[in-house]
Amino acid sequence: MQITHKMNEEILARLEEWEKRDGQLSGVLELYRELLQIQSEAKCHTIVTKPTLAESLIRDRLCEGIPLLLFREFSPNWAQLQH
Repeated sequence: MQITHKMNEEILARLEEWEKRDGQLSGVLELYRELLQIQSEAKCHTIVTKPTLAESLIRDRLCEGIPLLLFREFSPNWAQLQH
């Protein structure tokens, strides 16, 4: 997680440099910056538990082209997400 945080900070710093140099960011880069800031902040306050999937289940789902984690298996801590 520390590596991801550092990379996000470097990306945000580069976007800030481009904004200062060019006066403003393009719409797409501005949207990307806002999304990255939201994701970075959420990651700092959210604890994610890794799903425990059997190796055979992973192999079967990959071979069948279906997602590794199905919606019914997705169980976030809703209390954390309300903050």
